[in-house]
Amino acid sequence: MSKFLLWTVSAAALARAATLEDVCTTAHAKAAVPVSGLVQGVVTNPSSITAAPVYNESTAGSDYYPAGTYDYCNITMTYSHAGKDDSVLLQFWMPTPDDFQNRWVSTGGFGFAINVASNVPAGLPYGAVAGRTDGGFGSFDTQFSSVYPLVNGTANYDALYMFGYQAHHEMSSIGKAFTKNFYSMSDKLYAYYQGCSEGGREGWSQVQRFPEEWDGAVIGAPAIRYGQQQVNHLVPQVVEQTLDYYPENCEFSEMVTLIIDACDELDGRKDGVISRTDLCQLNFDLKSTIGKPYACNASTSMGVTTPAQNGTITAEGVRVAQTILDGLKDSEGRQAYFWYRIGSEFTDAETSYDSTTGTYGIDISELGGEWVTHGLQLLDLDNLSNLDNVTYDTLRDWMLEGLQRYEDVLQTTWPDLSRFQAAGGKVIHYHGESDNSIPPASSVRYFESVRDTMFPNKTYNASVEALNEFYRLYLVPGASHCNTNSLQPNGPYPQNSLGDLMNWVEKGIEPVTLNGTVLSGDYEGEEQKICSWPLRPLWKNNGTVMDCVYDQKSIDTWLYDLDATHSATLTIGGGLGVAPNGLRVLERLDEDILRDAVSGGYMVDHSNLKDKHGRVLMRLPSSSTTTTGSRDSDGTTTTPMHLLGTSRHNIWRCLRKRIPDSIIINKRVASVTAHPTHRNTVTFVDGSEPVHADLVIGADGLKSVTKHALFDGDPYPPHYEGLIGIGGFLPTSTLPPTIPRPEPGSMNFCFSGTGFFGYFYATSSPTSVQTMWPTWTSPPLPTWEREGVVLVGDAAHALPSTSGQGASQALEDVEALGRGVWWGGGRETGYSDGV
Repeated sequence: MSKFLLWTVSAAALARAATLEDVCTTAHAKAAVPVSGLVQGVVTNPSSITAAPVYNESTAGSDYYPAGTYDYCNITMTYSHAGKDDSVLLQFWMPTPDDFQNRWVSTGGFGFAINVASNVPAGLPYGAVAGRTDGGFGSFDTQFSSVYPLVNGTANYDALYMFGYQAHHEMSSIGKAFTKNFYSMSDKLYAYYQGCSEGGREGWSQVQRFPEEWDGAVIGAPAIRYGQQQVNHLVPQVVEQTLDYYPENCEFSEMVTLIIDACDELDGRKDGVISRTDLCQLNFDLKSTIGKPYACNASTSMGVTTPAQNGTITAEGVRVAQTILDGLKDSEGRQAYFWYRIGSEFTDAETSYDSTTGTYGIDISELGGEWVTHGLQLLDLDNLSNLDNVTYDTLRDWMLEGLQRYEDVLQTTWPDLSRFQAAGGKVIHYHGESDNSIPPASSVRYFESVRDTMFPNKTYNASVEALNEFYRLYLVPGASHCNTNSLQPNGPYPQNSLGDLMNWVEKGIEPVTLNGTVLSGDYEGEEQKICSWPLRPLWKNNGTVMDCVYDQKSIDTWLYDLDATHSATLTIGGGLGVAPNGLRVLERLDEDILRDAVSGGYMVDHSNLKDKHGRVLMRLPSSSTTTTGSRDSDGTTTTPMHLLGTSRHNIWRCLRKRIPDSIIINKRVASVTAHPTHRNTVTFVDGSEPVHADLVIGADGLKSVTKHALFDGDPYPPHYEGLIGIGGFLPTSTLPPTIPRPEPGSMNFCFSGTGFFGYFYATSSPTSVQTMWPTWTSPPLPTWEREGVVLVGDAAHALPSTSGQGASQALEDVEALGRGVWWGGGRETGYSDGV
C-alpha cells in the first residue's frame, strides 16, 4: 500500500512539472474527456476535441478582472444528449501547469446570451480554468432569443431549460472532470462561478439547484424575477404614452446631471458619486429641476440623425420622470414592481426622433418587447410593433404571466440556501447602486427573502449576522449595470471580487467590506471599501474616512410591498380541493365570494382511483347538497355542491381583496404571551414596539409561533408524513399518448407501491410552474385556546393532504370562531366589533 501511495504522489508531481507544450495536445486533451453518463443523459464526444496553445495573450482587463499577459491552452469540445439529435459546444481556457492553482470558474452570459466571450479570461489571473457554453443553440454567438420559440406558437422547451440552468450545470460538471484529468489531479479542485446580469441569474440557478457542487460564487446584478424584470424595460414607454409626453433625450440627461450634483455630498464626500441614493430619495425634490436649461449637440446613431436639442426642463418631463422612478403601479395604485434608483440614467425612457414630422415618440425597448413576443406570445418577432392599448395593468399582467409560466426555470428566486450553507459555500453578491437596467432593489429583496426564510426566529441584526457568515450583498456606489458609470466615474468597482471570494473560501478571510478600485476619473487607482448590506457608506473628516453605518430610514427606501403581483400563495404548495362543507362557509359569508372562488377554479363531481396501469379501482362522488335561497337552516331549496379544485392563490385573492389595506400590517411575529390578568403580548422579529391585545388568533400554520403561548416547550411538534408533494400545470398538448385524457368533471389518482399522483383538467394558460412541498401533520392538541389566545387552521389541526379537508376545516374554524365570539360574550367585551 505504501509503494502505491508513493507512486500516486510522484505521478501527480510529474504532471504538474509538465509544460504547456506537453499538455496542450489533441491526444492529451482527448484522453482527459470524461466518460459519458457523468451527468445523466449526457454523451461526451472525445473526437470533437481541439487543443491550441496560446502564448503571450494580452487581456486589456475589464470590470471583472485586471489586465495581464498569459499563456494558456484553448480547448473546445462538444457533447450531446441521449435520444436527441443535438450538439452543445464548450470552450475552456486552461492555464499552464505551473500557473494552475486547483481552481475552476464557470462564466455566465448577458441579456439573452448564455455566454460572453470577454468573460472567459477571468480565470487566468487566479490560476483557474474558465469555461463557457453555447447552450446547444448552434454557436457561441447564437442567443436564446434566436431559438425560442421553436416556431410560432411552439415553445422550445429543450432550449428553455438549457438556458434556465441545465447548460451551466452540464458545463461545470464536464469542465471540472476534464480539468482534473487534464492536470492529473488527485487533490481538491475548488469550483467557482462568476457572472453578472443574465450571468448573475445563471449563477443563482446553480447555487440554488446544485448547492453541493460549488465552493463559491460571485454574482452581480442578477436578472432574477425574470417575468417582472424583462417587462419592466417597457414601463417608461408606457408612462410616456399614458401621460402623452415624449421628452427630448437631452431633457432627461440634464435631469440626471442635476440629481448627481445635488446628491453628491449627501454621503459626506464631494466626488461626483451618489453613494447614498437612499438619502437622495429622501431629500431631493425632482420638481426643483423644472425650468433648468439643457442643450445637446446634434448626433447620428445607426443612420438616424437627431438634431441639436435646446430647452428647459418642463413640468411634464418631471411628471414622467417621477412616475417612472416610483415604479410600476396598476390602475388601483398598487405597486407591481420597482424601478432603478434616483440618479440612474433613464436609458429605457429614451425617445426616437421622427425626421418626417420633427417630433419625438416612444422607442420600444428591445429587451422588453422581444421578451413579450418570444416569451409570452410565442411569436418569432424581434420586438413589439407598437404599444397601442398597453396600459399599466397590461404590464402588470404580463409580469404575472411571465412569473406563472416560467417560475420553475427562469424566476430563480428560491430563498432557502440551507444546503449551500451546509456544504460550506460562499456568495459575494454585488449590484451597482445606479444600475440602469436591473433595479438594485431586486437584489436587496432577494437577500431579505433569504434572511427571512432561513432565520425567521432571530432578530433582524442577528439574522443578518448569521446570513453574512456565507452570503453577503454589496451595493456599489455610483456603478451602472455590471460596469463602471461614465456619469459617476470616481466610484469604486469590485474588479477583484473573484479573488476576494477565493480568499474567503480558501483562507477564511471574510469580506466584511468588499474591495473596490476606481477604474477611471480623477480618483483612478484609488482603493475604496464597499459596505455590506444593510450598512450604508458615510464619509467623515472632510471625505477622507468612510464608515459603514446603520440607517433605518435609508433601509426602508429599498423595501417595497409588491401588492399588485399577489401573494406567495401563487407559488407555495400545490393546488387546493375545497370540499362542499368549505364552500358552504363561503356561501354563508357572502355568495359573491363563492362565485368569485368558483370562477377561478374547476368543479369536480367525482374522483377516479386507478392503479398504475390506469385501471379504475373505485369511483368516488365528491358532491353533496347545499341549502340556497335562505341564510337560515330552514331553507327549502337544495342544489348539488361539488368539490372545487383551485389554487391557493385563488382562495387567498378572493378573501384578501375584501380586506381593507389599512388594517393589514406586514410584520413577522417573534412571540405570543398569554396573560390571565391583562392583555396578551405579541412581539415582532424586527424589534418594533410590542402589541397588547385581548384576543390573539393564531392562523400562522403548521409551525405556529402562537402555539407556544398555549404549550411551553413545544410538546406537540409537527410530524413529517414521509410524503413529498409535487405539483404543476402542463398544456394537454404536451401529454404523451400513454397518459389518458381525464374526463371533464373528474379528478384522477393513480396509485403504485410507494406513492400516487393526481391530475385533472384546469382552465389555465399553458405554464410550467412546478412546486415541491413536504407533507406534515400535527398531533391532536388538548386545547386550541388559552387566556384569549386561540389557534385556527393548520396551527390547530394540520391534516394530511389525503383528507382533502385542510382548506375546508380552516374555513369552518373561521366561521365557528366568529359565531363563538359573537354569541359567547363578544357583544359585551367589544370583540364583536372585529367580527
